[in-house]
Amino acid sequence: NLRWGCDYFQKAIAPEGWLYDCQFVPIGWGPRDYYARPAALGSHANVVMLFARASRYFRPRDAAYADRLLAAAKRLYETMESDPFFETPPKDFVKKLPPGTQPESWYVHQYRTSTLGFAVRSGAALELARVTGEARYAEQAKAYGLKFVAGLTPDGNSPDFKDCSYTHTVSGLTMPTELYREFRDERFREAALRIAARFVRELTEGDFNPPKPRMSSSWVISRARILAMDADVFGRPEFKVLAQRAFDWPLGSNAMCTSFVEGMGQNQWQRPVFGQFFPSTPQIPGGLLHIWGGEYDMPPVTQLLWTLVEL
Repeated sequence: NLRWGCDYFQKAIAPEGWLYDCQFVPIGWGPRDYYARPAALGSHANVVMLFARASRYFRPRDAAYADRLLAAAKRLYETMESDPFFETPPKDFVKKLPPGTQPESWYVHQYRTSTLGFAVRSGAALELARVTGEARYAEQAKAYGLKFVAGLTPDGNSPDFKDCSYTHTVSGLTMPTELYREFRDERFREAALRIAARFVRELTEGDFNPPKPRMSSSWVISRARILAMDADVFGRPEFKVLAQRAFDWPLGSNAMCTSFVEGMGQNQWQRPVFGQFFPSTPQIPGGLLHIWGGEYDMPPVTQLLWTLVEL
């Protein structure tokens, strides 16, 4: 499965060195439509991290394949750093997409010198530094990381974080903790603890009750994962207690007394059939509803597993 995913993204690299932008149009009812323009900056960073980590996994199993992945990761990273497309907020979005597609507001902050841009560039450079041991990647990871935390608000947020949350829960708000673990710089520690303090407030005010309309399991789990990381990195065991409570929330410890995870717990209602699982697909054991009353989504499944590892 890991090789299949890596092969897919290798095929999605254009001759110019960037990833093709793509969209389900209409969502879920056919093959993706690909556009002759780069995907978002955060998409490139995520694939760089995937390739770098996968190359480390494949190194003792298939060294030639590991070399291919690492070369692709470096190439995409250099594209992120040099292509003029990422110098300014992206324009000329694909028009006339059907309802339910991702709005333009999710992408307008995807450029190199935005707070979000520094976050994702730092994440990509850090993974390359860990895999290659090259000082230049480590230096860039720290430099971009410092610019990222300098752009955060006092509560550890950013007005730039208006795009799809999957970007900044993987290589955004996680980064101060990851960077402190790597460089032991107190500026990263201070930023990470500001973010953690906000998460503690958000997760304790009302104890998730009463449920908000269309409550997001992804929102809860992303906070649980980062708090679980912070508990170990900063020696704050109380964070892990709260992270465990948040982890239990989508499993049924919530005001609705219902599980968001298919095949686990009780009191699961009939799931709606729409979105990425058209044409109609049987409910998948282990699938996690992204939003209460909404659709299954695979990134929250990854976040749930990642939180379990941290706990």
